[in-house]
Amino acid sequence: MTRIYLDHSSATPIISAILPKVTRALQVYGNPSSMHSLGQDSKETIESVRHHIQHHVGGDCTGVFFSSATEANNYVLRTVARQSGACRILVSAIEHACVRATAAALADDGVDVQIIPVLPTGVVDIEALSQLITPNTALISVMMTNNETGINQPLDAVINVAKQHNVPVHTDAVQWVGKQPIPDLDYNYLVFSGHKLGAPKGCAVLCMRQVLLTPWITGGHQEHGVRAGTENVWAIAGLGYALTHLVSQQDLISAHYQTLNAQLRDQLNSGQIIWNTPESAMPHILNFSLLGHDAHTVVMAMDLQGIAIAAGSACSTGSMQLSPVISAMFPNNLERIQSAIRVSFGPCTTADDITAFATAIRQMMQVRN
Repeated sequence: MTRIYLDHSSATPIISAILPKVTRALQVYGNPSSMHSLGQDSKETIESVRHHIQHHVGGDCTGVFFSSATEANNYVLRTVARQSGACRILVSAIEHACVRATAAALADDGVDVQIIPVLPTGVVDIEALSQLITPNTALISVMMTNNETGINQPLDAVINVAKQHNVPVHTDAVQWVGKQPIPDLDYNYLVFSGHKLGAPKGCAVLCMRQVLLTPWITGGHQEHGVRAGTENVWAIAGLGYALTHLVSQQDLISAHYQTLNAQLRDQLNSGQIIWNTPESAMPHILNFSLLGHDAHTVVMAMDLQGIAIAAGSACSTGSMQLSPVISAMFPNNLERIQSAIRVSFGPCTTADDITAFATAIRQMMQVRN
């Protein structure tokens, strides 16, 4: 069976063009903390990628490597809460599961966590955000692009409100980086992940403009003393190669996604389908509700036909819970929430893939009718 992969927002294959370089990076085996030349070769590889990231994100950013975006997001929220004492942290209702769960854990520990509501358009309510800020607010966490809908958040407006109250801003940019240039915004903490770019799993980046000095993992002095432990040189190198490749091909890839996006919308033009992703969103993610069908059942049915899609974030799907993102957007529309499906494209997705998926969905609707 030929498989069709339409779940690139969960993980995407290593970019074929960088695979030879990534494979060679496996031969850079010296410990980056060692003084000998083999160790220094590894250290040079890491610092080269760090420098490239600083250039791409902004020169005043200190880039620190983690094993995952989940770990990096945990570090920011937990460290800010620990350093700030009795504080308030504001988190949007549509954050990735790792941010929502960390915020909930902090709330259990006594931190005043408040949820920023979203409008039916899928963007955070700026007026509500303004009203939630108090003198002891220590952090605002709003993602750059939602991982389930592809909707870009008004981060410039969030930052403007935050600056009026001198509150730092943390943003999960996993679904933005590599797809669009990083906007020149005054965020304090930005996180993105390698395996969403076409790099190996096991590496994510936290860019800090306001350095948190508290170690996350204690031991050696790796990563500015923030995260002890021997660095994953191979994955770090792969992240650098993937980012370089995507930036060089950004316009072509974006146009490719826009074409696929328009094709799928056209081929699934039906009264049974409600699009949860507006046309103004990032083109590589499409979320829609297939009315009358349970989303998880649709995902399993598509998998039996060799088509991989998702019913929300991969980090939440295993729980079989309703999508918190679609729930936040349409809290009074249970059918829309229960039937929400996410399709996401990668550079290797083809027009034939889209046609095959659309055909399978139409056949499912016909059987139901």
